Amino acid sequence: MSDSHNQSNVSQHTTHQQETLDLSIALLERPSVTPDDDGCQDMLSARLEQAGFDCEFMYFGDRKQSGEHAEVKNLWARRVLPIQ
Repeated sequence: MSDSHNQSNVSQHTTHQQETLDLSIALLERPSVTPDDDGCQDMLSARLEQAGFDCEFMYFGDRKQSGEHAEVKNLWARRVLPIQ
């Protein structure tokens, strides 16, 4: 392999690491406490969809309640890979 090919792989790896770190920091900065996720699941869904996942949200609990019976938003993500 050429040096330029190795440098490209290292650069790409570093970019993915930085993107992962940036996402982690963005998630940690949000005051996410169930049932209010402050948009965290929307951020995760957007990132997962870019990676080829199908995402949907499922809601459990009562929208009119608070505390342990409040409505909770859950993220369901799945990636179907083609059979080879």
